[in-house]
Amino acid sequence: MRAVIHLVCGVALCAALWPPRLACTLNPACPAPTVPPVAAATLTASPELLSMALLRGTNRVATDTLLQTGLAPNALLTGADLDDDGDADEWHLRLEVGLLGDAADSPLAFVPRSWGHWQWRPPVAATPLHSPTLQLEQGDRLLITLENPLAVPLALQGEGVLATPVTATGVLSERHEVPPGGAQTYRLELPEPGEARYQAADAALAGRGLQGLIRVAPNEPASAVPLVAPDWTLATRPAPAVDIRVEDRMSTEAFLQLSAFGLALGLALAGLAGLPWPARWRSKAGVSA
Repeated sequence: MRAVIHLVCGVALCAALWPPRLACTLNPACPAPTVPPVAAATLTASPELLSMALLRGTNRVATDTLLQTGLAPNALLTGADLDDDGDADEWHLRLEVGLLGDAADSPLAFVPRSWGHWQWRPPVAATPLHSPTLQLEQGDRLLITLENPLAVPLALQGEGVLATPVTATGVLSERHEVPPGGAQTYRLELPEPGEARYQAADAALAGRGLQGLIRVAPNEPASAVPLVAPDWTLATRPAPAVDIRVEDRMSTEAFLQLSAFGLALGLALAGLAGLPWPARWRSKAGVSA
């Protein structure tokens, strides 16, 4: 009689405590829980830190500040203060060609060199797309190193300003065009205060956006105007969404439920073993009465 009671109680408790977690474990058709895909994240560079780096130069800002701007360490190097007025008068800007779209004939733009997954984005209201404006003072010395990722040669020329090809040390160079995958440095002879342009020598490339404005202002002490007008946004390329599947840890409630289920199952087995089995069944199953 005691074995029957154990068996009945054990079976009843097992039915009451049957955990869904164990049911999914034993049933392959049970859908496994999934974690929602991680949304693609886009980071935007701090406008304040970006303006600071474009004013002082990437070689004169702290490393942690530079990492938050998205600019490459050599995107804008500043040199000496030639007239001792408190601001730099030598500038070395490294430009790259940005393809603003996926099509082969998408608009282009000259953009300061970025690093990693950062990329320049034009302002939404910009029509047509254009390369950023360069703001200098009379008497400044400007070097531009142009990197060419295009499949055709590229050359830089000025309109109202003379662009002379030079070597990395400033010596005159005989090579004017930048071959595909190459780089070339140009020295720009700035005019009197006013406006000029820098652009690709190829009219078709200039028409696609490889042209920008140069503004030359009278020399003022301690100018707080950055070389590149920050009307463009520097942001990271969105990372692809990732579906991360993780095995969730067993909670305390689930652990206690499984433990209680195990005890109930043991109780049922104990009752099953204590039943008065016929002798022939006991001998086959090895169950002792």
